Amino acid sequence: MNDLFTFKNREEVPEKYTWDLTTKYKSTKDWELDFNNLKNEINSISKYKNNLVDNADNLYNCLELDTNISTKLEKLYVYAYLKHDEDLTNPENTKMFMTIYSLYVEYSKLTSFISPTILKVDNKTILDFMKENKKLNKYKRVLDEIRRYKKYTLSEKIEKIIATLNSANNAQEVTESLLDSEIKYGFIKVDNKNMELTNANYSKFSRSKDRNIRKQASLKRNKSLKQFQNTFALNLTSCLKDINNTCKVRSYDNYFQATMFADKIPKNIYHSLLKFVNNNLHTFQRLIEIRKKCLKLDTVYNYDLGVELIPKYDHIYTIEEAQDLVTNATKILGSEYNEIIKKIFQEKWIDYCSYKGKKSGGYQISSYLDNPNILMHYQGKLGDISTIAHESGHAVHSYLSNKYNDELNAEYTIFIAEIASLTNEILLSNYIKKNSNNKKEKLSSIYNLIETISDNFYGASLQAEFEYEVSKRIINEEEISYQELNEIFSNLQKKYYGKNLKFSKNSEINWCRITHFFSPFYTYKYATGVTCACYVASNIENEEYKEKYLNFLKSGCKKDSLELLEDINIDLTKEETFEHTVKLLNDLMDEFEELYKEVNDE
Repeated sequence: MNDLFTFKNREEVPEKYTWDLTTKYKSTKDWELDFNNLKNEINSISKYKNNLVDNADNLYNCLELDTNISTKLEKLYVYAYLKHDEDLTNPENTKMFMTIYSLYVEYSKLTSFISPTILKVDNKTILDFMKENKKLNKYKRVLDEIRRYKKYTLSEKIEKIIATLNSANNAQEVTESLLDSEIKYGFIKVDNKNMELTNANYSKFSRSKDRNIRKQASLKRNKSLKQFQNTFALNLTSCLKDINNTCKVRSYDNYFQATMFADKIPKNIYHSLLKFVNNNLHTFQRLIEIRKKCLKLDTVYNYDLGVELIPKYDHIYTIEEAQDLVTNATKILGSEYNEIIKKIFQEKWIDYCSYKGKKSGGYQISSYLDNPNILMHYQGKLGDISTIAHESGHAVHSYLSNKYNDELNAEYTIFIAEIASLTNEILLSNYIKKNSNNKKEKLSSIYNLIETISDNFYGASLQAEFEYEVSKRIINEEEISYQELNEIFSNLQKKYYGKNLKFSKNSEINWCRITHFFSPFYTYKYATGVTCACYVASNIENEEYKEKYLNFLKSGCKKDSLELLEDINIDLTKEETFEHTVKLLNDLMDEFEELYKEVNDE
């Protein structure tokens, strides 16, 4: 089993494979200096509490100050977040993160007067202010959004109470701490050596060609998670109840309606997606048949889903090879895009390697004042290169949004966020398929693309359906036990994967590992995102369309999400948009089976 990129602790990791955070702050002392300065500054916003809408200048100056403080807060927060995730067991990093989090909460309370006060005056007054002070036009979108939320905005006193109560909800952090540092998953014997199983390195064992290793990893992890199932259930459902109650206090029907309102997404898109997916599960289940045939198994279990199918192909890519592949694959997007990809690698925006204590999973995060950063757990497989491509897509999107927009319009919505990342994954697989001289590598790239699309379209829809089923109980104020959560998840797994996949003991507990559930109705955005990415990648060789796509990446949030999608010719209200994704998936499976037979016959 490959251990080239796994270390005992962060100190062992070669410096060239760690991110460089000194571009943000040279040291934690510099961070503390900025923090203390900002801590003294945030109270200055209170001087506008009783005179905010007295005149145009006061309104403008308050909004300017708020923007300036919020941007500095974001910079401090992102640095602390990254340092915290380097080692979840480091008490100093945890303290720094909780310190800035507390300051964020305090500032939320201090600014709770802004929206209610603006809403006390009529729209004509605001328009007159904008004529009087032309600089206020910079805040037109912000002011329009405040007006849009009028029905759901409460008094200053209640807004302050809500900000205070919300600050106490650390449910996601609790689950992440359990998963990544508190729970002990045991050891697995590999080549006569005992190797510790962690949440972060689980994927390495799940890819093993040794079926016994895969099985043991699955059983040990799930058994360990099962011991805490009641804690996981209480933590998740309490969080969702709090979110739903807050929404109801604000006069939303429930938190589903509130989420769709915030994103400006019609509810029918969510429901149409799940309906379409349920009517086309045979395509997802076809993948199990392919895996069964390739692995020559009588029965396929869930722990067989991670292992690669390519016979006698176990190539390990160096990080440098991975960087070259992503760089070359994204050249099709033009020189400006590709130069940013090079900056990601040359300026060390990525933290690559695994070690105990590092946060599991992978992500990209950025602030307006700094370059983005990427956390991952590289193991040298093609799927890991795909992760680099994915997170780099997010990073370029953030970089371009920040470059071409002011701080008010730079933050693109989560609804469109996965398009850039998944487009990059598709371009990577297409590049390898087109340029590799190794048939097995081509085969691997095709299968990687199949998994990318199926995991994000079908896998994310399964999670979205789980979310929706749970939300119905939450909205109806029903108590939900861990047994019911397990049952819902188990039934959905069986429905989606079909009769040809069996599940090992305790597999129904795996809902607890999906921390996106703490951000309600997030997971379906992977399914809509990959749908859009399939369309973008299919049209990217057209120069006119490529220009549209690059402008889309540069647009930030100057337009609503669906308007931005319209700019790149995508309409998620039409079933044919989803049909294109399923057709592409079937075409790729046809291509895979044909080349697989050819490789096996040689």
